[in-house]
Amino acid sequence: MFVASALDCGGAERHTLELASALSARGHSCDLVAMQRARDDSWVRSLTDARPDNLPLRLVTLDARHQFDGHAARRLCAELRQRQPQVVMAVNGYPLIHAARAVRAAGFGAAQRPALALAFHSTRLAGAKELLQHGFVTPIARGCDQLVFVSEFQSRHWLRRGLRARRNAVIHNAVADKRFAPSVRTQWRAATRATLGLGDADYVLGCCAQLRPEKNHAQLIDAVIALRREGIAAHALIVGEGPQRPVIERYAQARSASPWVSLVGHQNQVEQYIAAFDVGVLCSVAHETFSLAALEQMSMGVPVVLSDQGGAREMVNDGVHGFVVPTGDTPALVDALRRLHPLDARARMGAQAAEQVATCFRHAHMVDRYEALFESLRPTASAPPSGPVAGSERSAARIREHYLVERQLASRLKAASKEERRSLYTQVYDELFRRVPDHPQISIKISPESARGEVDRQLAFIRRFLRPGQTFLEIGPGDCALSFEVCRHAARVLAVDASTEITKVPNVPENFRLIITDGCSIPAQLNSVDVAYSNQLMEHLHPDDAHEQLHNILDVLKPGGVYICITPNRITGPHDISRGFDEEATGFHLKEYTTSELTALFRQVGFSKIRPHVGARGSYLPFHPWLLAGAEWLALALPPRLRRRLLRARILTTLLNIRIVATK
Repeated sequence: MFVASALDCGGAERHTLELASALSARGHSCDLVAMQRARDDSWVRSLTDARPDNLPLRLVTLDARHQFDGHAARRLCAELRQRQPQVVMAVNGYPLIHAARAVRAAGFGAAQRPALALAFHSTRLAGAKELLQHGFVTPIARGCDQLVFVSEFQSRHWLRRGLRARRNAVIHNAVADKRFAPSVRTQWRAATRATLGLGDADYVLGCCAQLRPEKNHAQLIDAVIALRREGIAAHALIVGEGPQRPVIERYAQARSASPWVSLVGHQNQVEQYIAAFDVGVLCSVAHETFSLAALEQMSMGVPVVLSDQGGAREMVNDGVHGFVVPTGDTPALVDALRRLHPLDARARMGAQAAEQVATCFRHAHMVDRYEALFESLRPTASAPPSGPVAGSERSAARIREHYLVERQLASRLKAASKEERRSLYTQVYDELFRRVPDHPQISIKISPESARGEVDRQLAFIRRFLRPGQTFLEIGPGDCALSFEVCRHAARVLAVDASTEITKVPNVPENFRLIITDGCSIPAQLNSVDVAYSNQLMEHLHPDDAHEQLHNILDVLKPGGVYICITPNRITGPHDISRGFDEEATGFHLKEYTTSELTALFRQVGFSKIRPHVGARGSYLPFHPWLLAGAEWLALALPPRLRRRLLRARILTTLLNIRIVATK
């Protein structure tokens, strides 16, 4: 069930309807629910009337009269009870608020509760109303099973600002190949231009966008005027309707440009008008995330000039498929259009633009990804996993197989004697990665920018305590990316890990040394380390070994040296593969701690000073341990269901995250 605000002719709405239609054609039963009536539903009718009668796609309008219409919310709840969908996907923030509320109110049992997903199509928020609404959306999204962004730029923008779900993915928009094909442009080009009174010599700059202020149509008119002054027969062809129409008409008239500007209104068969374009132009100053209009034009072999908004640079390789120009920079826009005026430049870039869409933004490929995503959500809808599988699009069967394998290996570790564990840590981790080849640590590849950003955030905190010429020790280095970066700031870097599989890395810096250990000992010289660091390590240790490893870390630290320990809080867990299957961690998180428990353990080992730090996104402040102990006591005193609801608030989960700095 897709839940949208209204089926108006916007990019998100068109994307949703076309996705639902494609999934229906593949045999999935899809409902498309609109909270409010569309101002003009002619485009919906034009698309739905053409579909086969037996297509399992159902359209429902709830007739909401205002933002928080209780009648519409009750109707949505009734639809959920009647239809019992396996996945509910809200399209942007306002529908998410109602969808999440309706899923809770429908009273589904644990096994029947649908997975809740959010497809987010916005990047910028305009006005106090959207900002206020977003204040509700962010905490609700954290309880969602899946969040889908439509561009890498948008994903980075919102993840940095705390908008995330249990799993987050990027699936680029795409367009239907047949409807927007170069052959369609060939078929309609001459007829459309003749109907509009445009000659072969006219340089037609086309814009498909609703007539709203942020689309900045005035800049296109200014560009037409500038090109005309240079003797280029430029003509603006504007397709779309909206409240700015009289403003645009007055603007063109005031500048004596009306003869060169054609506003043709909303068109259901927009491809017939794109066929008349020589260049597609979007001058938007906001709200563009990954423009469907631009993709449609490129798919038909029309080169585009886009303002540098959202994912424009992911879509267009500057100078290859068209140009991306600075937002609001009219001279840059005019220069790009001037460079595309020669017919050979337009033909070359247009052909490359069509190839770009056919290769990277095929509609069938996009539908494949959504289909796989929905299939992975369906069987785990009652309690979706997070932690190690966050961001994964593995099937439910593969996730469960991972859970069973990891729980089996964890049971071996927990039952093993201390002597057996000395070799068993390495064995079980290597066996896990062999038996689960799609384990997220191996299979999920994040973008270099995201990986670099995470390393930079960790390094920024470490450098508060690390001085040039000192020795750094990382326990559990993963891919060693952080240790390699620290090599640039420290005289010597040691990395200790239990697995030989995950640490096979090339191009090792000269001042770096990797040590494979039994998972407990720290084979380094006594009193030789200035800063020790572990991130997501303590929870992987057998409870009987945690005390010993802390002793070993204390021994290798110099007097006054510090150990930075980051680990998830069990109050907000479980945080391993068992989330969604068990109430407490049963995977390789052999024991998850509270800050109070870990502080007591550090004191028992002999650290002289233990100070938790609280913060987010690189800004952390020391916090007195008894204040966090009080917060944890209050959280544990609450009924489990109420505690889980409150912990969806980012401020509480941030407060409870464990980041301890202990001094020898």
